[in-house]
Amino acid sequence: MHTIEVYVGKDGDHQDEFMRGNRPKDLLKNSIVTPSLLTSILNVKYVNSSALNRIEQAFERNGVNISKQTMSNWIVRCANKYFSSFVERMNQELISLHVT
Repeated sequence: MHTIEVYVGKDGDHQDEFMRGNRPKDLLKNSIVTPSLLTSILNVKYVNSSALNRIEQAFERNGVNISKQTMSNWIVRCANKYFSSFVERMNQELISLHVT
């Protein structure tokens, strides 16, 4: 697990102190994607109905280079890793419903 350092002192006796804590486990090994970054991408894509190339362009305007292919891979890999049991449960529930 990685350590996060946060500068907490601005003046006085504590000016050189850092608060250290454990960083959350990575969503995907060797990836920069964080829960908040993935959530933001998913929100813009699925809630706001924006294509990944438009999200890529928005990131580029802010000096961040994340390709649509990378975002797509993150979505697929996280869906397989974190959402597959949820999707399977939804599927079981739908199959159990009576259809007229």
